[in-house]
Amino acid sequence: MAFTFFLPDGYSKADLVNLNRVHTKLGKIRRWLIPALRVVFTLGGIFLIWCAALLLAFDGIADGMLASIIVFFLVGVLWLLLGLFRYRISAWNSRRLTLKGLGSITVTLDGDGVEEICDKGHTHYAYEAFVKAACYRDTLFLFLDKNHALILPFSAMTQGTAGELEDFWVQHSGVPIRHIGKNNKQHVNG
Repeated sequence: MAFTFFLPDGYSKADLVNLNRVHTKLGKIRRWLIPALRVVFTLGGIFLIWCAALLLAFDGIADGMLASIIVFFLVGVLWLLLGLFRYRISAWNSRRLTLKGLGSITVTLDGDGVEEICDKGHTHYAYEAFVKAACYRDTLFLFLDKNHALILPFSAMTQGTAGELEDFWVQHSGVPIRHIGKNNKQHVNG
């Protein structure tokens, strides 16, 4: 039995955003630290923008506070953007650090292991090379270490079914698939 995934344009921006979300949710400390930092940056940004508006409203320009108002406003906007768009910024950084020109990607899981083929070449992974597996938003993430994963959207599956894949994966790798978020268990099994 084999399972094949075909990604004609390689990994999408949404795939990388979801990878960053899964990476956060799987970490023992990241699970609570990243959301807490997002809240702190968002609220801090709002506070700094509010302070700049108050300084401006109470005649701060006349008192020579223009530089402080500008700094408060710019830092506030930066913090607000960091808090609101952390996963998209991480996805942009991930895309920037990945190999360019991969073209289409085909991933096949069979009895021998996992094979990834792209325009740059092919790679074969033994099932023992994988340390974690997670399912999030109809996508399977097979982690080679804590930062590197194969991203396999079920919509790209061309051979096999999602329900059979989970049983096959656990049987061959011994690594259970952790389901993150709602409705993932229903999709994989049904």
